[in-house]
Amino acid sequence: MELVHLLALFLTHARHTQKAGATAVFFNQIVHRLHILKRMPGHEGGLIIRRIGQAAATPIHKPDYVILFGDLAFRGGVVLDTPKAGSKRPSHLVRSLDQAFACLDEQGIHALYLQIPPKAPEKNDQLQLALNILARFSQAVENGGSITFRYFGRALTIPLIRDANGRPDPNLTLLAGLNGLSAVNMRQLIQQAEAFHRMAAIDDEGRPQDAYNTIFGVRSLRSQLIKPLVEVNNLPWMAPEDAGRAIERHLPEQSMRDEAPADGHAPAVDDDAPNAPLATEGADARDPLGLDFSAQYLALHLDSADPAVKDAMGVLFKVDFGQLEADGLVGYLGSVSQLLRGLERQLGDPLLMERVVGFLYGRLEQLPEALMTQMVVQRQGVKMTHAGRTLMVGMVHPRVLELIVLIQEAILTRQKMAAVDAWIAQGREGAPELLAAPFRASVSDIQTIVAALDGCFRDVGEFDLSGFDQRLDALSPFGQIVFEMLWCLLRRAINLRERLALLSALALLARRLEDLRRATGFLLSDLLSVPRFPTGAPYYAFRLINGMLHMRQKGRATNDGSSSPEGVLDESSGLDESLRRHVASRLDVDRVRLLAHFSAIRERLREHVRGSALVAPHDDMDPSTLLALEREGLVLMALTGGAAAREVLHGALNEYGDPDSAIYKHRMDSRFLADLMDHLRVVLKAMARAGRPEDLVRLKTLAQSASRLMTLDTDPAHKRRVKQALDLIAPAIRAIQVQVA
Repeated sequence: MELVHLLALFLTHARHTQKAGATAVFFNQIVHRLHILKRMPGHEGGLIIRRIGQAAATPIHKPDYVILFGDLAFRGGVVLDTPKAGSKRPSHLVRSLDQAFACLDEQGIHALYLQIPPKAPEKNDQLQLALNILARFSQAVENGGSITFRYFGRALTIPLIRDANGRPDPNLTLLAGLNGLSAVNMRQLIQQAEAFHRMAAIDDEGRPQDAYNTIFGVRSLRSQLIKPLVEVNNLPWMAPEDAGRAIERHLPEQSMRDEAPADGHAPAVDDDAPNAPLATEGADARDPLGLDFSAQYLALHLDSADPAVKDAMGVLFKVDFGQLEADGLVGYLGSVSQLLRGLERQLGDPLLMERVVGFLYGRLEQLPEALMTQMVVQRQGVKMTHAGRTLMVGMVHPRVLELIVLIQEAILTRQKMAAVDAWIAQGREGAPELLAAPFRASVSDIQTIVAALDGCFRDVGEFDLSGFDQRLDALSPFGQIVFEMLWCLLRRAINLRERLALLSALALLARRLEDLRRATGFLLSDLLSVPRFPTGAPYYAFRLINGMLHMRQKGRATNDGSSSPEGVLDESSGLDESLRRHVASRLDVDRVRLLAHFSAIRERLREHVRGSALVAPHDDMDPSTLLALEREGLVLMALTGGAAAREVLHGALNEYGDPDSAIYKHRMDSRFLADLMDHLRVVLKAMARAGRPEDLVRLKTLAQSASRLMTLDTDPAHKRRVKQALDLIAPAIRAIQVQVA
């Protein structure tokens, strides 16, 4: 009964807010109770809530529902109206269930099937997104528009999908939202499913197949799609016309008069609505800053914690960072440090610790920049000057200090980007003060740099490498500043030729830098602070850093594009050990963002492959480009090592070294399949350099699955590529075993 009440609370509150995070507390409690139910015997993994009483089209004053779970069944009204002898009727449950049933009936939900999600983050994510879509469905039907809301930092627009009779269908809409399909894509999918249905001459022997069930009746389609864990008015014993009438109650009169076109398909509500991608990877797939995380979730793990730690936990969630001032910030840092130390003492769960740190990362980023930049990290404490006073807090947890430094670096990087953008927008004639402040240089130095750089541009405003080469001696004394300015120019360059020219200029300049750690630190600060949407810029950052790691090798040029990722991994010596340790340490500090970055690449790649015949590409980052981007990043992870880098490589091995992975289960052209095999080779070479003992099982399983990879394409060239990749498994296994011995 509590579960039904929580579900109704979620649906009620979600429809009145534009942010999914506002109902995260209810969702956490729903999942917690579903997993409690899962431990009970005699069920098939799902809960059914079905309205009873009059016919579905007849309005009733007080709706009642029957709840079915395995061998258990009860009718809400009967249970509450007949308390046990000697006991009082539980009035709070009466009110709760009455409100819940009224909510379900109001939204046209006369039958609801809720599958218990497995204990996997991607399944929780799917359920949470589905419930958010469902909560807003009836309101969108009434308004005649699309479903729009913010889902943990992403603005989603999901079109209402109509059935063959022109009625908005909640299950088709859920299917579109979970798979990132537009209205046009859904019409194509429905037509494709109906064509398969007719070709197979399927005899339904019962109720007519609606579009949703037709789609999932086709094996080749259902294997490519995420099936919603929630289904509405779709029970086997419900006639389609009854399900349709439940929705008709919410349709405006005009939309009820609209006729479906002759082909049986209604016009799309919003053909141009952007797709709503969903993270579907494993534990590292979800954005660590958008984790489904709440005080209730944390409290479940802190039952035995001392009161001081529990009080500190409360502070983590209660503070309004938009209104926080210096005095409050000092106290907050102390409380959060106490919480983290308490977690270290009382829990052995590193994932929970990372979740807390990830959540804290996002909270600290909400601070006003002016307040964030006032903080000065000193040893184990933080000092800041505010309103003429010096405030200090000691014994700040090292993870908190690391976050402060990372956020300050990101702020400074954004300021530098903005200054260079303004300089270019003003025709490279802006006041030198514009650049001096963010780059922390004197006005006279900036004037010298700008004068030299101005000669590196053609008349059309495009960067000229030969002009830069001529002025390299004049610019070298200001190496770090020029390096950062060139990178800012590369980030904003649109022309590929100009980007490659800037990349070569950066490589030339890097050879003259005295301290490569500052340069790599700047690149990583920008790389790991960009939005979760993959772009081409990280590819150039990876290549530059990979080249810098080998720069001290005699006769070795930087990796500006002349050497392949595999070639870099084949080099067994010449690595700058000091720089390697620095980069590995920097990646470990920013582990949260690093994992999110690679998860974003894999998720976007999965979207392309999963929807290659149905979904138009989101951008110019096609599958082969995404693979090239990740390959360069994996090379960096293999070269540097470190805990975070090895975690990235472990995720890559699970993704590309498993023939059952989703990436191999979809139709793909020969060119992309060839790129995928090249990718697998890089992953296996990376394993030989930085694999872990836990990777051995996956490697041995992959060696036994050669025939399955061979059958992905009949082209002999494909079989040769597979063999070349699999030949790298044995060396990788031996290398890991030597490390362990």
